[in-house]
Amino acid sequence: MAQPSTDTQRSGLHLSRDSESAIPKPAPLQVVADALGTMRYGVIQLTVHDGKLVQLDITERKRFAS
Repeated sequence: MAQPSTDTQRSGLHLSRDSESAIPKPAPLQVVADALGTMRYGVIQLTVHDGKLVQLDITERKRFAS
């Protein structure tokens, strides 16, 4: 019998080249590494435009013992 799971989706992280923002942007590969380091089950989806990473979507699953 499969374990029940719940899905939660974090909002997409948009890595834009907008220079007007005063908040420093993290390096895209560091954001991916951080996401991999904090999740146990789930999906990381990368969106690339013109060879540049522009968006990271994370769908994380929480599993409960039956």
